[in-house]
Amino acid sequence: MISLSIIVIFIFLLNSSFIFLVINDDHIGYLYTEETNLHFKEDIVTNTLEEKKEPDLTNILEEKKEPYLTNTVEEKKELELPQTLEDTEIPEVIAIIMSKIISEKKITSDEIYFIELEEKIWNSNALGCPVEGMMYTQQIIDGYKINFSIMNSNNVIHSDIHGNYINCSEIELINEESNFNFVNQYNLEETSIITLETATGKNITQIDDKDYIEETIKKLNQDVIISNSKICFHKYNLIFQKKSEKISFGLVCENNINYVYVDEPIESTNLFIKIIEPILANQEFPGVPKNE
Repeated sequence: MISLSIIVIFIFLLNSSFIFLVINDDHIGYLYTEETNLHFKEDIVTNTLEEKKEPDLTNILEEKKEPYLTNTVEEKKELELPQTLEDTEIPEVIAIIMSKIISEKKITSDEIYFIELEEKIWNSNALGCPVEGMMYTQQIIDGYKINFSIMNSNNVIHSDIHGNYINCSEIELINEESNFNFVNQYNLEETSIITLETATGKNITQIDDKDYIEETIKKLNQDVIISNSKICFHKYNLIFQKKSEKISFGLVCENNINYVYVDEPIESTNLFIKIIEPILANQEFPGVPKNE
């Protein structure tokens, strides 16, 4: 009877899920069943999936963000444009010259306005605008070339940095009218002796050096402008002696160093004064005229 009961129990156990105890590292000492086997498989799959998870994209994206553009844009400042005339401080000399022109031409401030200027270096006191037939001192002068509109007409002015100026537009017109030549008019090329004396006839010097005479004639051989002048008491006589005649030029009045008297009183350029200045400078003679 007991043996039969044991057999029945054994058969029952064979038909059930329980088979034997499983002993391993993770599960020690519990019965191994099909259900337990399923749990083991699920654990294995779960662990494998967890190990093969995709990398965390959030951190990667944060690391690969585009660079911050705001600072870059701020660093790329706009290029500075070159200064225009309006941005440049206009020299004070402009106002000085404008004031002189207004006074000399007797115009209002509304009839003149400044256009532009350019810095220049002149090589003589002609300031780049020599009058035909004039002689000038050679020297370096800092200055400006200035454009003004004067009574609706463009005028080119050359100046130094102190406000002394020459109206080149007017000088150009004067030069176009220069048509008087002392050498041609009085045939001075035939000169053999040049004499300088006072107006009272006192001899200062007499020159017969051919080279000096040729150089003097060359200086005088220029077209110049002449104008009528009031007669005055001149200081010197410059005499050009030819074979058959002599030509005497009365030169220099008290208030007019460009005064010339030959056939009539005229005002010319400083040609003659530039000829007699070196002669007088070498003489112990008072009253040497000064020509600036």
